[in-house]
Amino acid sequence: MKKKIIYAISAFIVILSLIIFLTQRASSPAVASTEVNHGEFVIKVIEAGEVTSINSATVSAPRIRGRLQIVWLIKDGSNVKKGDVLVRFDKEELQQEMLKSLSDLKIAQNEIEKKLADIESQRRTSQIELDNTKLQYEEALLETKKADMIAKIEAEKNKLRYEQADRRYRETLKKMDSQGQSDEADLNVLYEKKAKAEADYKIAKRSLEEMTRAAPKDGLVVLKEIWKGSAGMSKVQEGDTVWPGVQILEIPDLSAMEVKVYLNEVDVGKVKPEQEAIIRIDSFPDKIFNGKVERAASIGTKKDWDAKVKTFETVISLNELDPRMRPGMTCMVDIITERIPDVLSIPIESVFEKEGKTIAYVMGSRNPKRREVVLGKRNNTHIVVTKGLSPGDKIALRDPFAGPEAEESSHSKKGSSP
Repeated sequence: MKKKIIYAISAFIVILSLIIFLTQRASSPAVASTEVNHGEFVIKVIEAGEVTSINSATVSAPRIRGRLQIVWLIKDGSNVKKGDVLVRFDKEELQQEMLKSLSDLKIAQNEIEKKLADIESQRRTSQIELDNTKLQYEEALLETKKADMIAKIEAEKNKLRYEQADRRYRETLKKMDSQGQSDEADLNVLYEKKAKAEADYKIAKRSLEEMTRAAPKDGLVVLKEIWKGSAGMSKVQEGDTVWPGVQILEIPDLSAMEVKVYLNEVDVGKVKPEQEAIIRIDSFPDKIFNGKVERAASIGTKKDWDAKVKTFETVISLNELDPRMRPGMTCMVDIITERIPDVLSIPIESVFEKEGKTIAYVMGSRNPKRREVVLGKRNNTHIVVTKGLSPGDKIALRDPFAGPEAEESSHSKKGSSP
């Protein structure tokens, strides 16, 4: 009987221990955790970039008034020789302008020739009139010299004829001089009209020639992106209407490449020349390229005309090239702004604010324990811990004592903090 009681008590203790163990396990659900990092802490600025050529020949739409429609365009990635046709624009309007200016030029030339002929005819008529008046003047002058040999009355008549002939002669000279000035003014107007017609014709002819653009050198064609209104930015293509002067394509020097990134005003202050950069090109992510910051713009600009914020162009040089590289390839660039050796760091999501204290949860053999920590610098994913944790500590990645609602609220607050 005694043995049965002992067995019963032992069984009860085992069952009770099992219940307590299972209850503790149920009250302490599994929590994702990670180990405290110990080593170098890297702070970096991460931004999307684009591969560009240092030396490239750019082909743009001609700088003429009005918009231009592309009627033929070489394919992207084509290999061309110097002089090969790259793009043709619609010429119809310019051809009409050239024909009109040529017609205006011919009309102006005909008007000048007619005016010169009229002037010559008028000059001859005026010269005959002048010669007649001069002859009358000289005859009248000769008669006046006979005054002592003829009667007084006849002398007075001769004097009057002389004065009249002299007046007609002077008036004829004055009339010819005035007519000459008028003819010269008319000719100047016609010459200006001709000069304008000639200039218009030359401009139209040159513009017409520019409607076909040829390759300035041998190389690979890379089409540029242009703004297409509601469609946004995309590569230029046949049928597009573009503004004068807009870049259509480029023929890059593939032996000299660099990367450009556009930083916001918060990050640009952290970036300095000679800082290390790590580049991952989207087209072949299997390879990592190293480089350094060459320069960062001191004045912000809008990358697109409708952009609401200004960015700062930053140029990254590459330590090595790859034959697969092409201008326009997108990439991600990590600019290393600081390296801190031999420190502890933990993920940002493993840090919590409780009762005005900054804490982390250290995983124990049974339950996570709250540990107050002092934090240092941070990067995009981790933060330095200067006090409160030790190498090898395992910490919770979420609050183990918070329900789903509290956890969601905590994450929401962290996401909204600057």
